[in-house]
Amino acid sequence: SQFLTKVDRASMAASVEARVPLLDDELVSFVIGLNHSAKTSLTKSKKFLYDSQIHRLPDEILQSSKQGFGTPYGEWLRGDLKEFTSEHILNSSFISRFNLNKSVVETIIADHNNGISDNGFLIWKILQIAVWAQVEWK
Repeated sequence: SQFLTKVDRASMAASVEARVPLLDDELVSFVIGLNHSAKTSLTKSKKFLYDSQIHRLPDEILQSSKQGFGTPYGEWLRGDLKEFTSEHILNSSFISRFNLNKSVVETIIADHNNGISDNGFLIWKILQIAVWAQVEWK
């Protein structure tokens, strides 16, 4: 999900639409041939796309504001990545190399795993550094 956001921002900065459903050659050719007023209005961007979905989607979806997709770090770290995370983050070489307080890191992980707090994003970032550091050492 974060990668989709990055691709979206980079493509928007270059005025390129990179969403997969909108990359169909026939659709792109058709939209390029449309009159400008069919594609935009003063109040609605992507007017043609909106108009094409009026009879397919409920009003609460069509009228809602844009929102991103969250990445389920917390679930991943409590699930399939639980042991992997502890192995890498609580590794004594990693702890000492980055001068981390092991008991604080253990508390952050335990509180997350026990549902006391959602530390998923923080743990994910620490895990990225731990995995990077392990590759760097080799």
